[in-house]
Amino acid sequence: MRTFAISRNAGLAGLLLGLVADGGSAGPNAPELTVKHAAGLRALSDPRIAPDGRRVAFVVSQPDLSKNERVPSIWMVAADGRSAPHPYSAAGQRATSPRWRPDGSMLAFLSARASGEPGMAGGNQVFALSTDGGEARRVTNLEGVREFEWSPDGRRVVCGVRVAAVDEESAARRNESGSIFRRYARASYKTDGPGYADGRRSHLFVVDVDTGKATQITKGEWDDLRPRWSPDGTRIAFVSDRDSGPGDFETWKSDVWVVSAEGGEPERVTTNPFVDDGPEWSPDSGQIAWLGHPTQAEYARICVASSDRRDVGIEVCREVPFFTFSLQWAENGAALYLETADRGDLRVERFDVKDGSVRPLTPRGRAAREADVAEAAGRMVYRASSPSRPDDIYVVDRAGGDERRLTDLNRDWLAGLDVPDADRFLYKSVDDWDIEAFLLRPAHFEAGKTYPLVLSIHGGPGGMYAAEWSLEQQIYAAAGYAVLYANPRGSSGYGRAFQRGVAFEWGGKAYLDLMKGVDAALLRYPWLDRDRLVVTGASYGGFMTDWIVTQTDRFKAAVALAGLSNMVSVQGTRDMLYSHAFDFGGTLFQNPDLYWKYSAVRLADKVKTPLLLIHGERDLRVPLEQAEQYFRALKLHGKTAELMILPRAAHAVMAAGPLELVEVMKARLEWFERHLSGRDRPK
Repeated sequence: MRTFAISRNAGLAGLLLGLVADGGSAGPNAPELTVKHAAGLRALSDPRIAPDGRRVAFVVSQPDLSKNERVPSIWMVAADGRSAPHPYSAAGQRATSPRWRPDGSMLAFLSARASGEPGMAGGNQVFALSTDGGEARRVTNLEGVREFEWSPDGRRVVCGVRVAAVDEESAARRNESGSIFRRYARASYKTDGPGYADGRRSHLFVVDVDTGKATQITKGEWDDLRPRWSPDGTRIAFVSDRDSGPGDFETWKSDVWVVSAEGGEPERVTTNPFVDDGPEWSPDSGQIAWLGHPTQAEYARICVASSDRRDVGIEVCREVPFFTFSLQWAENGAALYLETADRGDLRVERFDVKDGSVRPLTPRGRAAREADVAEAAGRMVYRASSPSRPDDIYVVDRAGGDERRLTDLNRDWLAGLDVPDADRFLYKSVDDWDIEAFLLRPAHFEAGKTYPLVLSIHGGPGGMYAAEWSLEQQIYAAAGYAVLYANPRGSSGYGRAFQRGVAFEWGGKAYLDLMKGVDAALLRYPWLDRDRLVVTGASYGGFMTDWIVTQTDRFKAAVALAGLSNMVSVQGTRDMLYSHAFDFGGTLFQNPDLYWKYSAVRLADKVKTPLLLIHGERDLRVPLEQAEQYFRALKLHGKTAELMILPRAAHAVMAAGPLELVEVMKARLEWFERHLSGRDRPK
């Protein structure tokens, strides 16, 4: 079977701009994905089907190179496919999160379009627009809405908003200090992306749609997120970390809670000792389903319990054989529809609530996600990408049949381009484990020629390459490279034992899995040039790239993005609070030798491969010091290395903006070409 694959964890699917750098290894007939051409690529997301099943709203993000940003807007398409997709929200105004009023008469969304008006709060607000047309009306005037949901009767919305801390005196001191200092009493004071804590916490507000009156229904020194309104309109379920740990040091812990829609003391629903997330009400409001993690070592279980904890029923948590990351009720409570990652595929699956059986609703070999169900109409929509195209919106009947594609927004963008497919194969690793891999052929492949190979490594280690579109990989192919990407042990989607295969040895057998993959590809595809191999990866893929060049010199060039090079120092500087303890047999202080063992900086003197380190200055997940340490150690030992810093970028380096993505891809291809050709960098 042939399919196209790329990592979920890269954070790039559907958002990438592409280009081929000048020079490169492209043949004379290879197409050029220029910046001008790339600017026309549209990314689709968040499809939402109307309650009557007749229309679908979704988000289209269009790159704007002049502003170095991606501008999202709301589009609409008929679910029967008889009319073309068209813009729905106002031109030039950013709009996201389309949500239908339960009666289908209005569509609400988030936008910051009125943030500069006198007396109006800034940031995103909820706007509502009649489906008959007219002007969008502002519903909220809060400090910045992050998420929202309609009440069942359509008269109110519940909003997640970041608000000032309960301790008003402390908050006032922090605000008064301005940029002079930041002071914290809790260990969790920064998060990659949002940045350093600002004395605010996420809490829930209920807003009257007609009057705009807002009532805060949760408060405290914790975060309350992902509100879900009960179908009977009386209660709201949400996720909270209020019991995340004792004292001043928090742990990974969250629970599902329920609070009256009028406010009051919340009641906890869940009992799992680790993470509980994604609550969804049954149609009769009598039960709540969620994804429960009994331990960090286990996949999420499908959990269902009574929503009335004063009459606690038996909590049922069933295991499923794949990685599950969202669920929703369907078929009048008979089923839950799950979004899963399973052995290189992203699918929507039907989980039978009564007997626990599972069957797929979307086909293998194509990445389907963000499913939304119109229960009364018996229809489901989702976005999916394929080997030959970026994401489009699809609609099926509720049982998963009669699939129709509703959009083709990138047809002109793809016209004339050679978009190669990918082979999918299994190979044996050192201990006879089966490893799945994908190989993308170069564009305009010609028999009889040999081609260089890029080994691309996903993040995680719990990421997974899957059958989905990625311009990053297609850019390599357009430049004349074959691309190999495998799911070594540690990857999600292949079972618990496989995912735990990195325990106590991040750079051990997972490294050998990747090297065995290179060997298998060279044997399987004799047209690959074994003397022209390069390697790259981001996050854990960056760690593995850093590590690989300390173990072998078979690659002619390497590029590591946001990689961990010193597993000792990063424990005290990243945002995730000694979170590697699970894989390293305890914290740094309990097992320091193992952390140092798998620190590439320790072996900088062994590196022979030219290494380019690319890092975001705002990265708080893997701070910039990781690249700086490794770069300086390499230079100390006289190695060929360069450091590229992106001032605007956080951990997802290429998601900072279209221009950052362009420059990073140019830098990667230039680095590969320079060291494959043997040419020194021009003076």
